[in-house]
Amino acid sequence: MAEISIIVPVRERAHNVAPLIESLQASTDRAELVFVADADDTAQLWALERHNADVILNWDRDRKTFPVKANLGYRLTDSPWIMLCGDDVHFHPGWVEASIDLYPDAGLISTNDLGNSRVRRGEHAVHPIFRRTWVETNGASWDGADTLCHEGYGHCFVDDEWSTVAKQAGAFVYAPDAIVEHLHPVWGKAKQDRIYRIAQQQMDIDRIRFQRRRRAYAS
Repeated sequence: MAEISIIVPVRERAHNVAPLIESLQASTDRAELVFVADADDTAQLWALERHNADVILNWDRDRKTFPVKANLGYRLTDSPWIMLCGDDVHFHPGWVEASIDLYPDAGLISTNDLGNSRVRRGEHAVHPIFRRTWVETNGASWDGADTLCHEGYGHCFVDDEWSTVAKQAGAFVYAPDAIVEHLHPVWGKAKQDRIYRIAQQQMDIDRIRFQRRRRAYAS
C-alpha cells in the first residue's frame, strides 16, 4: 500500500492526465494517484483508462465540485496519509522526504506550490497532506471528526477552511522543501479554461460562506 494517496478531483482536462502521472512517477514511488472523475465525463475517463489510472467514479450528476469529489476519495482510500491537489501540478523530487518524513506527527502538512504568497509565508495550504488519523479524530473541516472538506463550497475557500482548522488545532506545519508546483493561469503557467472560470465565478459566494463559517466556528 502506498504511504500517500493523492486524491485528484478532475473534470474536463484529459490532456493533464499523462503529464501528472509522469511527474509523480519521476518524483517518488511512495505515493499513488487516485483520480476522482465524474461518471459522465467521457473524454476524461478515456484518458484515465488509456493510462491505466486508478479512478473513483462520482455518480452524482448534480454535484461535481472539488470538495464533493475530495470527500469521496477520502472515504474510498485507506492509506495513512492523504494529499489533495488538482491535475495542474508538478511534483518535484524530494517532496515526500521533505514532508511526511520530517513531520510524521503533523495533522496537515502544507507543501510549497511556488506561487501563492500565503503558502510561501507558511500561513496557508493549497496542496495539503493530511494524516488520516488526525482527520478521523479531529476533522479537517469545521464539520467535525472524519470530515475532509465542507461540501457547501463550490471550489474556492475550502483551502482556507482546512488551513484555519488545522492551525486552530495546533496541527499545521509548512514544509518549504516539499515542492508541488501549481501550474495555474494566475502564475502564467497554464491557459485559462472553462473549469478555471467556473471556480472564479463561484469565488464571491464561497468567500461569503467561509466568512460566515469562520465567525461561527473560529471566534
